[in-house]
Amino acid sequence: MKKVAMLAVVALLGFALTGCGSSVDSQERVVDDMMGAIRDLNAEMSQIETAEDLKAAEDRLVRIGERMKAIEKRGEELGMDDLSPEEEEALDQRFQEEFEEEASELMRHMFRLAGLAATDPEAAKVLESLDGIME
Repeated sequence: MKKVAMLAVVALLGFALTGCGSSVDSQERVVDDMMGAIRDLNAEMSQIETAEDLKAAEDRLVRIGERMKAIEKRGEELGMDDLSPEEEEALDQRFQEEFEEEASELMRHMFRLAGLAATDPEAAKVLESLDGIME
């Protein structure tokens, strides 16, 4: 589960910090949307205190994960690989600090939830169901 959490954060970090489009406004909007989704995911995860809470939150977590996938797809459609070094730097300067804070919080939640899931096979299935969405 630690590997899954690490992969999720690394994927999100790479996506958010490399930008997401061919014009600065679109890039910023997509990265800002992804930051909002990460904040929502952290808020949802912060409310989970037991394995039962984790199972009850499955639908909400999946919806957030699907939203993140849609944002990522939108960024890909905008040509996120076509950024100039200057555009990448501008996005990094604007979002890096907030992203690092949110990514760090996400990692803490993922490790904590992995501990909860270790005590309950049904809760473990909830986290496993997020693997494909959170990649």
